[in-house]
Amino acid sequence: MQQSKSLAVLFLVGTFVIGGALGFAADRALTHPGPPMCGPGGMRGYWDATTKEWGITESQRVVIDSLLDQQHEKVLALYSPLQSTLDSVRDRADALSDSTLGRIRLVLTPEQQAKMDQMRKDARERAAMRRACRDEALKGKRAAK
Repeated sequence: MQQSKSLAVLFLVGTFVIGGALGFAADRALTHPGPPMCGPGGMRGYWDATTKEWGITESQRVVIDSLLDQQHEKVLALYSPLQSTLDSVRDRADALSDSTLGRIRLVLTPEQQAKMDQMRKDARERAAMRRACRDEALKGKRAAK
């Protein structure tokens, strides 16, 4: 009887963890589609479409682009002193995530494990691209000084 209760609790906990992981992945996929875009120029494709849709004139575009570039520089300056701390926290969070995913793998079928592995690989590639964009922007900022 005790073994049945333990198995039921383990099943419920596993279901909760897997559901949370899949919900998180689905949320990220739906709310953050596509590859990250680098620097102040990275959103230009999106912004080009928006300016056409809104009927933005060339003179308006020049002013808005300048404002967005200034904002980007200010945001970089805000984060710059914190970057090593943020990187350290990210590394620790990644280690915690890896540990949890290792335990989740124990309850998945081989097919489910392959899907989870692909999801994790894609997420790491997107994160690496974001870091490369950030590093490129910081390098450009340092070179301008």
